[in-house]
Amino acid sequence: MKKIIYIIFLLAFTAMNAQDRDVLWVQGLNKDALFWSRQFANAQINYRIKSYGFTYPTNEGVKRYADRIRAASNAIKGSRTIAVGHSLGGVAIRQADKDDNSLYGGMITLGAPLDGAKIINQKISGGADRFIRQSIDNLKRGPNISKSKNLFEKIETAIGAALTLRPSRIKSAAIRVGGSKAILDIITGVAGDFQGTITDSFDPNNNSVKDLAENSAYMYSIRNFQSNQPKINAWGNEESPVHIRLMASDISLESPIQNEIVKAYNEIGNQYKAIADGIGPGSPLRYLLPRGYLFAINDIFGRKKRRREKEAWNAGADYIRRGWEIAWNELTGARFREGYTYFTKRYECAGGNNPLQYGPDENNNFYNSYRHCKWVDKPMTGYRWVNGPSDGLIKKSSQVGANSKWKGKEVRLDKVNHFEMGVHPRVDEFFANAFGGQHGEFFETKKRNVGQ
Repeated sequence: MKKIIYIIFLLAFTAMNAQDRDVLWVQGLNKDALFWSRQFANAQINYRIKSYGFTYPTNEGVKRYADRIRAASNAIKGSRTIAVGHSLGGVAIRQADKDDNSLYGGMITLGAPLDGAKIINQKISGGADRFIRQSIDNLKRGPNISKSKNLFEKIETAIGAALTLRPSRIKSAAIRVGGSKAILDIITGVAGDFQGTITDSFDPNNNSVKDLAENSAYMYSIRNFQSNQPKINAWGNEESPVHIRLMASDISLESPIQNEIVKAYNEIGNQYKAIADGIGPGSPLRYLLPRGYLFAINDIFGRKKRRREKEAWNAGADYIRRGWEIAWNELTGARFREGYTYFTKRYECAGGNNPLQYGPDENNNFYNSYRHCKWVDKPMTGYRWVNGPSDGLIKKSSQVGANSKWKGKEVRLDKVNHFEMGVHPRVDEFFANAFGGQHGEFFETKKRNVGQ
């Protein structure tokens, strides 16, 4: 009898595991189910998984979005069902889990601002718009000064550079004299792309955007919710320059196009620096030209302007190479003040004031036994600003819910930014590892045999 019961149980277990596993894929803000289309296909081809994706309005607030997800999940709810959510989708899955913890057996979030997104606070307060304006101003300073030169100053610049016979000076002068307007046009276009990246994603009138702000009423209400279901919090760790890589992904998800945009950005920084380095006093030979005294007079009175011009182009180069990314990381909250410990030598005495009158010899080995004085390594606390990890849009601490009790296993997605989490090869690898059981036994899923 026991043997029969065992066989029946084994058959039931085998039949259960032969069924495809339900996985719900939830899109983020301003996206639709197509965001996950690549992962739909990969999961169903390689594993015994049945994928579900729904396109819902994402502007109604997190709770309303979660209600729609919860209603759609009723048909597939169960202890083996997995919910996967990107960005807002991950936040909404957490809300759905709070409303009904029997919906899913486990959950996976990617780039979800579980503690909110600081860039939304900046958009609401006007900080994001100031960032755009300041970025434009920093990059336009050099070209604007060069463009403002009168005809005589432009001629003087060109002749002075040509007579030096130095290619770098000649190239710099040619750009300053004839190419400043083209550079200004490029800057305006880049700034417009940044404006689109921020504005298109974060409309302050969108109820979901309001909910996703750091320290919003919604984020405060969900902060202490926790559940026992298995969870994975995957976080993007984009490489520098994060702001340009994020913008490139917003423009195109094709890697060759993204690489060209980053390459062009770096080249602009090099050009700014080369232009600044090419600004100099010019050649004395120009004073021998007809009416050379005019060049001499202009050289004397133009030194201050040339110095300002050189400083402006150098400032633009520094902003492209360092400052712009720093400003972006401050905008997203990924830049923070970090404390660290260092040691410094102090001569301390236990026997009273003014210990240095009994100071050590030149070898620092004097010890005053009467006053108990000696050199000691004293720990001190210092502070420094650090560019922390992020997916370009959401800092790591929010992606993993550092200030939330709804935590899971943290998995890093190297070189992946917020906009490309549906298609990046490292995300493919992440899901292969998750369904392969490397990120928790619950998520392990049988592979699909060929032809099934």
